[in-house]
Amino acid sequence: YFAQVGGKRVRNRYPQFCISNPEFVRFVADYYIRVFGDYGGVGILNFCAEDVQEGWCECEKCLAMDNVDNRGKAILEVSTRYAKCIKRISDAIWKAHPKATLVYMAYSNFVYPPEGVVFDKRMRVQYCITNRCYGHELDDASCDRNVSRLGTFRDWVKMGVEMMTYEYLTCTKNFYVPTEHVEAHDIRYMFENLNTRGWNNE
Repeated sequence: YFAQVGGKRVRNRYPQFCISNPEFVRFVADYYIRVFGDYGGVGILNFCAEDVQEGWCECEKCLAMDNVDNRGKAILEVSTRYAKCIKRISDAIWKAHPKATLVYMAYSNFVYPPEGVVFDKRMRVQYCITNRCYGHELDDASCDRNVSRLGTFRDWVKMGVEMMTYEYLTCTKNFYVPTEHVEAHDIRYMFENLNTRGWNNE
């Protein structure tokens, strides 16, 4: 179940797993199928890997799950590999509990939309907009940083999934700066144009 790093299976140093392992996928799916069953088949499950950029499995099967163009730098950007794993788990859960609410957190080094993965239309994606600028509205074309973040947002929307956000205003240490007008504009913009149904800001 544990990630192979430097040619060895590592249990304690890194908290990642070998997500190409079908037994691992089945173990996780079966666990949450039981949990949802305890609650009548309903509830919310957020999928998110550990909040670290390192320790992803380097075995051949995991590397083969990455984008073809991304091999060799797979540990830096693992969106496609991670999405393939989550799709297998979520499909198994929905087969048993079709009313379960499943949320894919697009975060860290799996923030970008995967290639060649088609999620069930019931999947919700919570896009974690890290390092965006709150001095400008999200759709302000003069702000290069927000142009980049909005571009990733739109790429997710093209996948046909329902969007949610997870934002980090407090990470910028600007507690004294009034941002309510920017945030109000952005919420209207996202809900009206980007298939957004949920908003969160720390």
